[in-house]
Amino acid sequence: MKSNSIKRLAIISVIIVFVGIAFVSLRINSVDISGNKQYDDKQIQKLIFSSKWMKNPLVFYFNTKFGKQEKIPFVSRYDVEMKSLTSVKISVYEKKVVGYIRYFGTNMYFDKDGIVTESSDIILDGIPKITGIKFDYIVLHSKIPVEDEKLFDEIMNITQLLDKYQIKVDRIYISENMEMTLYMDEVKVELGKSGNMNEKIIDLNDMMENLKGLSGTLDMREYDSADEGYTFKKN
Repeated sequence: MKSNSIKRLAIISVIIVFVGIAFVSLRINSVDISGNKQYDDKQIQKLIFSSKWMKNPLVFYFNTKFGKQEKIPFVSRYDVEMKSLTSVKISVYEKKVVGYIRYFGTNMYFDKDGIVTESSDIILDGIPKITGIKFDYIVLHSKIPVEDEKLFDEIMNITQLLDKYQIKVDRIYISENMEMTLYMDEVKVELGKSGNMNEKIIDLNDMMENLKGLSGTLDMREYDSADEGYTFKKN
């Protein structure tokens, strides 16, 4: 009886060891990522699977279930779903930013309400630098203190239009009386005040091909009905 018990215990021990080795050697090799715009799939994987052990399904599951999520700039959170022991689905929820302001050598990114959501040295592709805004200070996770809060509605409106027509600009300047100027490569586009901004951006989109390689100022503040168009002055 004692001999049988020892054999049974030995078999169970061997099974446990083999199962343990099997689980340790398991690796997540299929990762489906969605919702990411600012980062590509490889960057997300590198940031979330921060060590080789994170590729183990057990370690990854317990870490994401009971541990803290990896902090990723411009990402508010991410959800993880284990599809199998070797397959995982990651849903990324990025922070919605419309522009950034340079403040003491740092890029302060803010959302549509003017709340600073991120402080970074990174320059995000497709997110314009905003200049001309007057403020006394900026605090992370707080609203930028400006005199007229309609300013952020104007910024939201213009950035949405630019994104809709896939027009990339380097910088947007906003004057004290809410006149807007776009800077893209060597071309400055004076849009003026809001009102018919949608029509102006449509017209700008139609002219983009002709503006390539040029250097100068495109005046779109008023449509010149006499000359049937806008004026462009070369530098």
